Amino acid sequence: MRSITLGRWTVDLYARVLRIHRGPHPNCRQCRGDGGYEAVTAGPVPEPTYELCDCWNPDHGLRIPLAPRKRRETLEVPF
Repeated sequence: MRSITLGRWTVDLYARVLRIHRGPHPNCRQCRGDGGYEAVTAGPVPEPTYELCDCWNPDHGLRIPLAPRKRRETLEVPF
């Protein structure tokens, strides 16, 4: 895998896929560019948890296939 980072954008090149995704906003007031922050949950025993910030979602991105997969052609039934 090769990666190129341009500002908050990252481009990853895999064998057959190009993946483009955006990082957290560097001027965010909640996370200060880290992508998340530590929050304390309300309850009888307060526990710190890590919350993702609204300025960034690590699951969103663009996936571009570069080459089609090779299909195996068989005359037999697969099962």
